[in-house]
Amino acid sequence: MNKYPLDYSSLVSKMKNKYKDFVINQKFYSLKREFELNKKYCGERYLDRIKKTGTSKKYYSTEIFKEFDKHYKK
Repeated sequence: MNKYPLDYSSLVSKMKNKYKDFVINQKFYSLKREFELNKKYCGERYLDRIKKTGTSKKYYSTEIFKEFDKHYKK
């Protein structure tokens, strides 16, 4: 949880507050998908953490904002 403290809703909420030109659109989803491939920015947690089974959910590192900074205005 320390490495990936943000879930999707908290990521979007922080982005709305941080960036003037942020809109949830195709640009955002395509950037997010690209960043999700890098373990530095995104990780998955499973319902059963030991067996790694069940539903998984993606969580995001605060480091992802450094990449979004390159595409959105503060």
